[in-house]
Amino acid sequence: MSTTRTIRPLTRRGWLRGLGVGASAGALGLAACGVGGGAGSSGTPAESKGPVEIYFTLPASPGLEADLYTGFIQDFEARQSRIKVHYTFEPSFGDYPAKLRALLAADTWPDIAHQHLSVVQDFAQQGALTELKPYMNRDKISEKDFIPALITEFTWKGKLMAIPKDSAAFGVYYNTDMFDQAGIKYPDENWTWDQFLEICRRVTKPEQNQFAITFTKPDPTSENYEAILKSFGGGWYNADRTKSTIDSAGSVDALQFFADLEFKHRVTPSSYKYQFTGDAWRGGVVAMTFGHHSTTFFHKAEKREFKFDVVPIPKGKGGNFIAVGASGYALPAKAKYKDEGWELLKFLTSKEVQSKVASGHRWGPSRPDSIDNLAWEDNVPAHFRDVHVEPLKGKGKVPVLPYVFPMGQLDILQVYNEEIGGKLWTGQASAKEAAAAAKPKIDAILARYT
Repeated sequence: MSTTRTIRPLTRRGWLRGLGVGASAGALGLAACGVGGGAGSSGTPAESKGPVEIYFTLPASPGLEADLYTGFIQDFEARQSRIKVHYTFEPSFGDYPAKLRALLAADTWPDIAHQHLSVVQDFAQQGALTELKPYMNRDKISEKDFIPALITEFTWKGKLMAIPKDSAAFGVYYNTDMFDQAGIKYPDENWTWDQFLEICRRVTKPEQNQFAITFTKPDPTSENYEAILKSFGGGWYNADRTKSTIDSAGSVDALQFFADLEFKHRVTPSSYKYQFTGDAWRGGVVAMTFGHHSTTFFHKAEKREFKFDVVPIPKGKGGNFIAVGASGYALPAKAKYKDEGWELLKFLTSKEVQSKVASGHRWGPSRPDSIDNLAWEDNVPAHFRDVHVEPLKGKGKVPVLPYVFPMGQLDILQVYNEEIGGKLWTGQASAKEAAAAAKPKIDAILARYT
């Protein structure tokens, strides 16, 4: 049922050359049925003329990440004889969405593409993605096979537009050596923002070049900051993301709280103009940091000597949450070989591959049945499982919070940078003033999609 690859007006070679390709060969094949409607799934068997060539693009840093996915693709090709994968790694996620948009605008569509939860709603709204539930139903793959919050994040108007490929659950990491020296009791899942602030004051010792935390600026690009605003009783948007709630009492309280850490309480290195190189947490400059499981990975990989642990974010009047985010894989709407792209997608999100992803400890898996592999055998830090594992299995003490990004995210971010970043985070306005200026502009953006 395979066919030869048809070259498009902007050639595949030109596409690969423009992005910078990593080539993969292997000639092998999976049987595919006609769900996607691409050339490989037309419903009419075509005369076989060799392996089907599919094209795959994703951001992956050179080194460990690129090597990991190169290995997966080679393994995929070694198991079958019908699908050959050409792939390209973009070194920066920041540049990737714009390049993917350029490909789609030029009608040069990859057969499988990376999607981050922050952009999937926009690509879905533009009609650029294929709904994946029919494929899952055909192959008896359940949404329950994946972490529920991630399925929520990749769903647009009731349609699943990408399948999660990884996960990242956030908590607060703290340097237990610094806490011991200051006589501070270790926090647990019931600590509060008032206790967090008191710890910040007590652990900050500028004369010793020791501070509580780097200047943390909640912004709408991170799932962790949605959890922070929710814990204060606020949030970035209303439930259906048709209105901004940045000016609500809880949101304003959260924004002002973090601005005060810098300008009022002075518990950050920058508030004392202290200069340092590298990561402040890993370098032992600050006592706390917000992070996911990779914080542990880098501590161990770099053989940092200080002791540490992790805890959920503090409680506020809205409670507290484990924020979780992810990237996923999608089938572009006009992909030539959707069924063949689906076979690769299905392999990369299988229990086998996801368990291997988790076992490396650098990236979290997207499946509850693989998440135990993310934990460290030495049980260090002691509460790693409580933040990064058990909640994603539905067994945590603190609820998991999905964050569904609105459409128009890039335009909203520009408003945020102008009104919040340019005023509140420079000490030129209060949170209430900055939020009041930002809300009508954000609401106008959201109105374009309602």
